[in-house]
Amino acid sequence: MNVELLEKVKQHILEEPRRLVMGRVKLEGEPGTTPKPNSLMPIYAAGNTYESKQKFPDCGTMACIMGWARILDPVAARDGGFGRLCDASTWPKRFRNRYAKAKTPIMRAKIAAARIDHFIKTQGAE
Repeated sequence: MNVELLEKVKQHILEEPRRLVMGRVKLEGEPGTTPKPNSLMPIYAAGNTYESKQKFPDCGTMACIMGWARILDPVAARDGGFGRLCDASTWPKRFRNRYAKAKTPIMRAKIAAARIDHFIKTQGAE
């Protein structure tokens, strides 16, 4: 497990919460616009439309935890176990439920950060 990269991803998400979109490895778009509905189809299909109105941050990129790991350090992300963090629907129930109920990017980023902390604490077991 690459704890250093996990911490880097966590800080990156907390610095700009609109960078996080779970269920998609990476989305790119014009800063200030919302993703096109077809780019979020898997999220809509699962009934999770809570991120559908989120606007792209200034960098124009949104990604899940695994996506940001790949963007920030492509080499280190290969063996970090990040795939288990990519889809919030597979997270432990207490994190999954909180994330699904979150109304703002800030709330989602804080929950994702707590999920990363828990993943580190349990050495990837949960």
